[in-house]
Amino acid sequence: KGPVEDFGIDGLIRMFAAFSSGGTWRFFQEPEEATAVVAKNQVRGVKLGRVGGEKALARLLQWKDASFEFEPRIDPSVKEPPIAVDTLLDAALEEVKRLRQLDIADLPLDLEIVVDSFEAEVARHHCSTAEESIIALAAVKLTIRKILDITPESDSRIYPALLSLRHHKVLRTIDPKA
Repeated sequence: KGPVEDFGIDGLIRMFAAFSSGGTWRFFQEPEEATAVVAKNQVRGVKLGRVGGEKALARLLQWKDASFEFEPRIDPSVKEPPIAVDTLLDAALEEVKRLRQLDIADLPLDLEIVVDSFEAEVARHHCSTAEESIIALAAVKLTIRKILDITPESDSRIYPALLSLRHHKVLRTIDPKA
């Protein structure tokens, strides 16, 4: 139990995966909590809210002021196909690297997305799969966080689609607090 700053989340997972028979990590960064289940140098599952797997781990690796707890038992509620720790961590770290290259500072997670129906219809013939998914989800005024959570593609593919759609005036963002 303690802060992750000394080892980093990836360091803690690698270390305990290599030297323990298994267990469940709980990471906390208010107001969120994440769970990672590791056994015999394999990740059995990662969960952060409604998101799991590599997508959840990539988000978790971006936490700066997290704390953790480790339980030497496997949490049965986290069920994903096992994957080698190094394979999953390397993929998640690559996703974090791609996200850091994006200019997304003006897209806070709590902004709602609103679709311009006319522009969406015009653009629909030229949209990527990610853009089509975003248009469909934005039709019900979801926040950026919910769109990221629901869309199965990686966040580093969704953000450029959001930016492109906003640039082409297919959608706009509104602050629900305003």
